[in-house]
Order: sequence, then C-alpha cells, then structure tokens
Amino acid sequence: MKKILGTLALLIAAAGFLFWYRSTSDVKPLSQVLIVGTSADFPPFSFRSPEDDQIVGFDIDVIKEVAKRLSLEIEIQDKPFGTLIPQIELGQIHVIAAGMTPTPERAKRVHFTKSYLSGNPLLIVTKSSSDIQGLEDLKLKEVIVNTGYTAETYMTSLMSSMAIMELLRLPRVTDALTALEYDKADAFVTAAFTLQPYIKEGDTRFKVHVIPQTDEENALAISKHLPEEFVQKVQKALDDMEADGTLAALKKKWNVL
Repeated sequence: MKKILGTLALLIAAAGFLFWYRSTSDVKPLSQVLIVGTSADFPPFSFRSPEDDQIVGFDIDVIKEVAKRLSLEIEIQDKPFGTLIPQIELGQIHVIAAGMTPTPERAKRVHFTKSYLSGNPLLIVTKSSSDIQGLEDLKLKEVIVNTGYTAETYMTSLMSSMAIMELLRLPRVTDALTALEYDKADAFVTAAFTLQPYIKEGDTRFKVHVIPQTDEENALAISKHLPEEFVQKVQKALDDMEADGTLAALKKKWNVL
C-alpha cells in the first residue's frame, strides 16, 4: 500500500511539474516585438476597417504610438474580449489595448497604466416610444448589456437591489440594438463612446438617457510577467503623449473628446 501511495504521489508531483513547466515555458518574452491583444469588435476603440479589414481604432493608435516611442515593433492579435486577461496571465500577450476599464478585480491580474480617457458615462438606450427615463424605471424590466463590458458589471451589481427582471447578455453592440429594436428587451445599457458609432444624429428609432455619476475609463493592461521597469516606460510614453498633444489629437481623430 505504501508503495502504491508513493507511486501515486510521484505521479501527482510529475503532473504538477509538467503543468508548471508548460505554463512558464509558454510565456512569450519581450524582445523587439510587443504582442498586443485586442478585441476588434469595439468601435471606436478597436475594430476592423470595412475598407481593408485592418484593425484600427483609438486604442490601436495609442498602443502603436507607445510602441514607436519605445522603439518596439508591434504584433496585434484579435481575440474575444473575455479571453484577453486569461491570455495575458499566461504570458501569451504583453499588453491589452481594447477599451479596457481598470477595476480593482482586474488589477489583481494585470498592471494598469493611468487612465488616458474619461468622460464616458453609461447610458440607458430605449426605443423612442418607451417611457423609461432613468435607472429607477428599470424595475421589473429586461435590460440588455454586452458581455465583458463595464455596463455589465455595473448593472449586475444593481440587479437585485433594483429588482431588474433579467439581464440579457449579448456579445456585440449591433446585437443589442437589433434586440432592442425588435422588442427582445426594454432597455440597453452601454457607454457613450461605445454607442456613438451606431446611433447618428437624427436617428428617431431610439432615445438615450445618461446615468448620473458614471464614467467608463480607458487604460492599457500590462502583463505581470513583465518587469516593473517596462510598466514605467509605457506610462512615461503615455505621459509624454499627453504633454505634447498626441493624445488630444488622437481623441479628436476618433471623436472621443
């Protein structure tokens, strides 16, 4: 029996070593190429250009400028938003540039730069015929949020206290607006800059209400496998971009002022 237990212990130890070795050996070292993870379904922050299918957007321009200032080449990998933090924890990517909002929970898993974009409140979007005016009117209503977005976290925290009937979680803004238009829910909660590319001035299908005291900020997430010195270099590049007007120019270019 002791021999069997000893053999079993050795097998468990070997399996643990192999798991550790695979996890650590899969970490991509930072040399001259910065591996950037994004989710290219989130205009104006990261999306595929309809003209040439290239990944473009405000956050993409930000990280490209940071890489340029650090004399690094850049490789952009398009992944589902929900896989970005697990991938950076495994060391498969170095930085996330995907309109990500820093939160205390996420900060346990990645390093965040200072926020470089704010003034992006959450909105309640309804059909133009709706009588919903604010949060208090969402009681016993079905509300759409996009999976992984700040609005999902915000509304989940309010769900029980506000007696919201159901949160309908959908992957894309276009899915949410289509569901709202076809009466699959009563309202859609999202951030102002996220909604901007989809509802133009004069669109009479929907109406929008700002949720007071909300703000979705943007920051870069950096792998904890990388040294603190690198995090500081990225932050300095962002600080310099703020000081010399580069960030302001990019905000103007992508209309996220």
